[in-house]
Amino acid sequence: MLMVASAEVDVVAKMLCKSIDPESKASSINAYQEIITRAYPDLHQEKIEIPKHGLTLSPWSEWVEEKSPPLWWQDNNK
Repeated sequence: MLMVASAEVDVVAKMLCKSIDPESKASSINAYQEIITRAYPDLHQEKIEIPKHGLTLSPWSEWVEEKSPPLWWQDNNK
């Protein structure tokens, strides 16, 4: 599930980068971070709630620091 979700994030992040900057050649999580956080500087504060399981997640919280991939991204790469 993590691999499928990460692959989808990769596709959507690439498309979002192109939308923000049509000249973007971003193809890595750090490159995505640079472009996306420039357009959405508070993304690291966003929370996702999954009430059915009593979960509140902050999937982009590591993006408060430059070139800091999300933990779930690092776990997927391992």
